[in-house]
Amino acid sequence: MNSRPRIPIVPGRLSASERVSLCSGSVIVFVAICGTRLAQDTAWVRFWDNVHWTASYICAAILAGLSWQSASGAQRTPRLWFALALASYAIGQILWDIQVFVGRNPFPGPSDAFFILLGPLLAIGYLSQFQGQLTKIGLAAASLDIGTTPAKLAKVF
Repeated sequence: MNSRPRIPIVPGRLSASERVSLCSGSVIVFVAICGTRLAQDTAWVRFWDNVHWTASYICAAILAGLSWQSASGAQRTPRLWFALALASYAIGQILWDIQVFVGRNPFPGPSDAFFILLGPLLAIGYLSQFQGQLTKIGLAAASLDIGTTPAKLAKVF
């Protein structure tokens, strides 16, 4: 067999795949931010701005997916939901880029369906961390906290 033994991952340390993803994503984002600052034409500023957001979201989705892949036990389920949330956001951004490229940005548009999934998927991931640890009343209280967060933020801002 040619399969390599899996190297145990030390908590708090990044795997080689995570380091490559984080570093390459950071370089692309840095270049794109420089592009927005150096561009003279509005079209190029918008182009580099979209590159910046797209690279950021894709990198976040990849890192969350790698984190889910390396997780075990009780951490596996929440990380899956977090990875799905960030993947949804990345898909939304890619659809946004396509909408911008073809010059059609309706509201709501195809990208909005994926952007809006971020909140519910993150909430499910957050609640799944308490699976088996909370009573039904405790889970209801946590759900209520999550459900009212947008209203609390709206009042602050």
